[in-house]
Amino acid sequence: MTNLDYQATLQKMATTLKEADYVIVGAAAGMSAAAGPDWYNPGDPTYLEKFKATEDKYHAGSIWRNGYLEQYTGKNWENRGDLWGFKLSLIHFVLHEPVYQPYQDLKAILKDKDYDLITTNQDVQFSKAFQIKMSPRFRVTGPIFNVPINVMIKSILIRQLLINYFRKLKMAIYPKT
Repeated sequence: MTNLDYQATLQKMATTLKEADYVIVGAAAGMSAAAGPDWYNPGDPTYLEKFKATEDKYHAGSIWRNGYLEQYTGKNWENRGDLWGFKLSLIHFVLHEPVYQPYQDLKAILKDKDYDLITTNQDVQFSKAFQIKMSPRFRVTGPIFNVPINVMIKSILIRQLLINYFRKLKMAIYPKT
């Protein structure tokens, strides 16, 4: 995509958002990766600073790789204290990170709009930025916690939620039951 194509796409998107009566935002890890720590790739400066003790001992390279320690390093956690030390450090990190700029920007864009959010983010950035307006989230599982972050919704309820969203839209087409 050329710079002109990119600019035209951005302009079209801005116009569409401005004219929209209702917006559904589906977003995940890319929102945080756009301005926050890189959870997946080795060498992220935030990871190296905040998880220095873990990295110095286990050399996993990233937050994500600590969740799959044996797969990426060939070794397991030496003891449960190290494992839980990492998990508690991660919880502390997530809860005390400021709201990243992409979330602040999105909140400003949606300020006067009727909208709903659907996300599987585990870093609670959406919860922080949109303190009141949160749709129920999917059950979020992963190598680090494997527990619900918010409300678990079964697939039939997810389908109904999306159908309700489509009904809010003018001239929407939604799946038949």
